Amino acid sequence: MITVLFKSILSEYVPGEPDQVELTYEPDLTIRAILEQCGLQPGHIGLAMVDGQVSDLDCPLHDGVTVELYPIFGGG
Repeated sequence: MITVLFKSILSEYVPGEPDQVELTYEPDLTIRAILEQCGLQPGHIGLAMVDGQVSDLDCPLHDGVTVELYPIFGGG
């Protein structure tokens, strides 16, 4: 099982639970593939973390990990 946490405004794109999705692990699953499943574009993501470590979108995922996705940060 892979837990995906959608932070801040990204939770608005996720059906059901407002900020968390549980996915069945599949070989060759990447963050990019998760985005496609959820209807998000890579441009929506400012930061992706796997088990608390910064990761790129093509990082292969393993069973039991937690993925955190953050939107692009802005302000000034």
